[in-house]
Amino acid sequence: MIPDQVKADDQRATLRGVASAALLSAGVQKEDIEVLAATALDAACEITPPDLAGLDSAGLVLMKPGGHEATTVKFGNVSVDFRKLSGFMAAGALTVVGITTPWLLFVAGIALWNQIYAHLEIQISESVAVVLWSMWISRDPATNRVEDKTLLATVNAGLSGLGRPPIGPEECERCTTVLRELKCIELDGSQWWLREKVRVEF
Repeated sequence: MIPDQVKADDQRATLRGVASAALLSAGVQKEDIEVLAATALDAACEITPPDLAGLDSAGLVLMKPGGHEATTVKFGNVSVDFRKLSGFMAAGALTVVGITTPWLLFVAGIALWNQIYAHLEIQISESVAVVLWSMWISRDPATNRVEDKTLLATVNAGLSGLGRPPIGPEECERCTTVLRELKCIELDGSQWWLREKVRVEF
């Protein structure tokens, strides 16, 4: 079978549009949206094209016994991976592409996650992205967990380090509620568990 690159490219274009729209809604300057959307897509997503139905690797039509064309299709896959996105950020790659507000990549990443998995009618705010970004950079890497009781302090420490004002406990709780609805996180006792990856077929 040979890959259907057209469908994969269409999927990439759709996701890039979703990321761009989320960034625009979050108030990102138009001149910065293109590089942010492309960077988030490359860092967080993996798109595997489907196979062209009924064609082998040489482009020949495959036939079943009796002279009927084969119709078995291997679906494509698209995934969004927050571990990969946070790893990209931790590696210092942001400075290479000129990104100085790191959680903006999570605005795009959350929008991509919602597009392929959660399917909620929701606008991704900067605050929601800040909270998830803070969780990922402060998590226990062995368990993907963060303590609930220290979450607000962790979020505000990250904001302070970038010269941004703190958020209050009500706003932090609102953000975690949104992230739970998106199924990005789950509360397990006194800890938040971070879901790192989703993958769907297309």
